[in-house]
Amino acid sequence: MRLYGRQIFSHVGPNTLLSLRLVNKQFHAFLSAKSSDSIWKAARRRAKLPDIEDMTEIQYAELMFGKTCQGCYGDKVGKVYHDFFLRKNFCKRCRRSKIVDVTKLSKDIPDVAARLHPLAVDCVIKSARKYRVGRRAAPTSLTNSRLLSSAPP
Repeated sequence: MRLYGRQIFSHVGPNTLLSLRLVNKQFHAFLSAKSSDSIWKAARRRAKLPDIEDMTEIQYAELMFGKTCQGCYGDKVGKVYHDFFLRKNFCKRCRRSKIVDVTKLSKDIPDVAARLHPLAVDCVIKSARKYRVGRRAAPTSLTNSRLLSSAPP
C-alpha cells in the first residue's frame, strides 16, 4: 500500500487528501504519518499555496479546505468561515459566540467589561477580518472563555 499509495496520493490536491484521510483507518494512518509530509507539501505546491510557518502541512490544508468547525467540531454546520489571521475555521454560530467586537464590549456585555483588567482587551488575539455586526463592519477578537470567566467580581 505504501508504494502505490505514495504514487497515487502524490497526484491529488490538499482538499482530496483531506477527504481520503477520512476513508478508513489505513488511509488515515498513512496520510497522518510524518513520512507523508512530502505528499502534503507537493499537494500544497500543486494548489499554489505559499509556505506558512508554525503549522504542519495537514493543519494548513485543514485551515484552507477544512469543512469542520474548530469551535464546536461539527461537520454538518453548513458554511464554514476560514479566518486565516486567527488560523481557525468557524461555523456561523461559533463565529458569533466566540468572536466579539472589542470596540463594543462595554456596550454589549457591560458587567464583564467592567470586571476585566484595563489591559485585557490588548491581550486578546485580533483578527484582520471584518465581521458584519448589524450594517457596519467591526474589528474582531477571539475571546478566551477563561479570561472572561475568571474575571474578578
